[in-house]
Amino acid sequence: MSFSVIAYEVKPAPKEKFPAESNIIQGWELAKILDRYDEFGESTIWNVKEVYEMFCDELENNRENLLKELEEYDVTLDDLYRIRDFLKVCVDNDYILGTWG
Repeated sequence: MSFSVIAYEVKPAPKEKFPAESNIIQGWELAKILDRYDEFGESTIWNVKEVYEMFCDELENNRENLLKELEEYDVTLDDLYRIRDFLKVCVDNDYILGTWG
């Protein structure tokens, strides 16, 4: 067996798949959330499912502390649910995330 590389075509996810009909989600709280759960800290997040599952677990079991940690961004519970729903679409469709700031 040898070392192999495969080429992929990467393009934005269809906007209509998302609740707000946008494949972009914004907010500095996202940087904090992704930094918290993305163990590799790269600008492309390949394992969105892992990030989503850890985020949902904390949202379910440690919501108040999560809100407190993000209070400098004026984050509400609705904001966290919006982020959760966005990540869920990504997980359901095997999308990766690309970040820029």
